[in-house]
Amino acid sequence: MQKLDGYNEAKTYSEFKRIEVGGYIGKICDCILKENRNGGERLEFLIDITEGEYKDYFLNIWNSDRDNKDRKWKGKFVLFVPEKGETYYESNLSKFKTYMKCIEDSNSGYHWEWDEKTLKGKKAGLVFGEEEFETDEGTLMTFVKCRYFTSVENIRQGKFRIPQAKTLGRSENTENESASTTSNETVDTFIPVEDDDLPF
Repeated sequence: MQKLDGYNEAKTYSEFKRIEVGGYIGKICDCILKENRNGGERLEFLIDITEGEYKDYFLNIWNSDRDNKDRKWKGKFVLFVPEKGETYYESNLSKFKTYMKCIEDSNSGYHWEWDEKTLKGKKAGLVFGEEEFETDEGTLMTFVKCRYFTSVENIRQGKFRIPQAKTLGRSENTENESASTTSNETVDTFIPVEDDDLPF
């Protein structure tokens, strides 16, 4: 057999055990305030796991893809900022405050003062669940992502619920869930990174 061009330079794919649904103790590696395409704002949390079997899960994926200049941080959670006058403003405001309270409860002495930069490095309880998506080829696949935050103490005591798998076409309106895009799979919503350094 003739040697293939570029074989020596080609990278190999690293296999990572797919993270299981459940609750994990983690941290916020960074938090960025961004504008939505249709107006409004969102907080984008870059997260990772800090204890247990999946410790440094997303960091290890990041490091395994060192040769890819377009690599993206896979651990991400998005929280939309409520807008005054929008439908369900009060319930969305309560959801927003609940998440901030979970972070406060997980970090002794910390109080949310409307500066997203202060969230970097803070501990949080992360609850992962399944979500369905459709590939460009029309294939339905299921991946695991962070579906909501809770306190670290709730994770330690097992006082959290694993969310029902979210399937395409199913309306989601549950008290502890928020639109998020944390996944083990490659999807369009991950943050692109333009250099070889960590994105935080």
